[in-house]
Amino acid sequence: MELQKRSGFIIKITTDEGTGIGEASPLKGFSRETLSDVENFLQTAESNFLNSELDSVFNNKTPASVKFAFEQAGTSIILAKKEGESPFKLNPKGEIKVNGFVPFLERREFQVAVEKFLNDGFERIKIKIGRNNFHDDLEFIVLANEIIKGSNVKLRLDANGKWDSDEAKRNLDSLQHFQIDYVEQPVEKAETLAELAGQSPVNIAADESLPESKSINILLHSKIPVFVLKPTLLGGLKPALEIYDQAISHGKEAIVSSVFESPVGLTYLIYGASLMKENLVHGIPPIEFSQNNFSELPYSFENGKVKFNLRNFPAEINLTDLK
Repeated sequence: MELQKRSGFIIKITTDEGTGIGEASPLKGFSRETLSDVENFLQTAESNFLNSELDSVFNNKTPASVKFAFEQAGTSIILAKKEGESPFKLNPKGEIKVNGFVPFLERREFQVAVEKFLNDGFERIKIKIGRNNFHDDLEFIVLANEIIKGSNVKLRLDANGKWDSDEAKRNLDSLQHFQIDYVEQPVEKAETLAELAGQSPVNIAADESLPESKSINILLHSKIPVFVLKPTLLGGLKPALEIYDQAISHGKEAIVSSVFESPVGLTYLIYGASLMKENLVHGIPPIEFSQNNFSELPYSFENGKVKFNLRNFPAEINLTDLK
């Protein structure tokens, strides 16, 4: 299954200090909230905003994607006012590394995609797995591994929690001789994920488990070496950076990852990734918006990297281009 369409809301805030925009686009199957939940929340909250009853607007029931959108809009206003000074007290980098991404494809298309990422200089290539039969997944993993064999490129495999514990143990054991960076969220529950990390011959990364606050402590004290942070699902960069700090303090790596946001949300994710000190490969695959004119975006994808210009952030994006 390939994602063909994304829907969401662009939130615009106008204050005496300036104007900012943010994106609220929950992803079905990953976000706790639905698009209808976001719409209903915004309709209910509108009167509270007009009456300045902000405390009644944001609470623990506020959809994560809405928190992300308002944080992005507010951060944009702060950055514009302070000429690029980060409100997170971190120094952004002008360049970050990102992985390629290959969804479910037919064999020939898959081969072409992996070869292109290899030739374009990507250090990591993320491959969607989790078919009904793991042997079908394995066929594509073997093909990708043959293509990258002998290079410094590694594969990231994303199972999206599709396997049960026994399946995961068998499947992970069969992957130990490939050039694999990690397998992302092989099982759904944090407890099982932590248990697997102590047994698996290949690295495991935590992803969908992280938005569950009760899971953070379990994962921090496990042998899981990588946290994949999705700010849209976590409620903004602020909570993502808090988890990042905890992960680093526990000797782990943490990267920023996207969930098919539009150029609005993607701009904020790239900004967030640029704040992280480590020179890691983030889960923000190159996305082309060739059907629209986004010449004012403060970033560009080039050979496995994103060139980021903080001077042009926040971007003046024409909202009519997003229709």
